[in-house]
Amino acid sequence: MVKILTALKKSKHSMLFREPVDTVAFPDYPTRVPEVLDLSKLESRTRGAFYDDVDTWVRDLRRIAANCLRFNVDVRHKEARDEGKKFLLAVEKELANAGGKLSSTTTTTTKTTTPTPTTPPTTWKPLL
Repeated sequence: MVKILTALKKSKHSMLFREPVDTVAFPDYPTRVPEVLDLSKLESRTRGAFYDDVDTWVRDLRRIAANCLRFNVDVRHKEARDEGKKFLLAVEKELANAGGKLSSTTTTTTKTTTPTPTTPPTTWKPLL
């Protein structure tokens, strides 16, 4: 996860997303965006072992771009929307490059699986 963050912070498309949105310049941002995130906050959460699983981390990473698209719906904000789309493409590219190797040195997840029964439970009834 840290490698992906490092690569994204170097991306030219991450400029708007590296630090929190300036709420003096955009005072309605926190009211229009339910979960305010940026790369610095995501990095802090990652290093602080905030995330219990990779899926939640990936959701928050994508949320950064989604917040941009949500806030900049007005056609006058086309440049910001375009940057949000480019950033999302950069995110997806980094995630694809990571493939199955997506992990963090600060977060480890152990999943236990329950074996699937070979016969349905006695209360099982087929849907008709």
